[in-house]
Amino acid sequence: MFSFISNIYNSYFYPDMDLNEIRDITLHIQLSRKEFFDVTVKNNITVAKLLSDYIKVNRNENSIFKDDINITDLQKTLYQCSIVNNDHLNVLENTWAALPINTHVFISTVGDNQGSPMKIDCSYGHTVMYIKKQFSERSKIPLDKCRFVFAGKIMDLYRTVSNSSLQIGSRIHCVINSAPQ
Repeated sequence: MFSFISNIYNSYFYPDMDLNEIRDITLHIQLSRKEFFDVTVKNNITVAKLLSDYIKVNRNENSIFKDDINITDLQKTLYQCSIVNNDHLNVLENTWAALPINTHVFISTVGDNQGSPMKIDCSYGHTVMYIKKQFSERSKIPLDKCRFVFAGKIMDLYRTVSNSSLQIGSRIHCVINSAPQ
């Protein structure tokens, strides 16, 4: 069932791609110890092979996420998991399991002196984009109209909560743009 849906998704978003074509793809990898690197692999290798041979981590001691979704079947190929060229993958070591699974951050809208900060529940494996989507849904502010700032810097949407130095109760500032980003 998953491969059927994956084929429909890929044929819709990648109409020029032969569903059985083997090709090189470049992936942007983020490890929980704040390491970032790119790796170029074939799209027909398994997720387990990606973890052990290319990322050089023990596949039994790590979780791998794409778009905040945990990839649990490590025997599937990258293609079967809908992992395509230029995707961002987050590898979270299971040592982070000692940290609370659920945490929260507060988001304050810059210039909004009347409202109280919005509490967003998340986990250390979620990306900043996940937090931004949650905020956008609850506040009704479009994604392309807001930027997140933490510790005086604009936040990288592909970084995880753990790699962004966010902790329980951290406060993120949302700057509203009048023009789309």
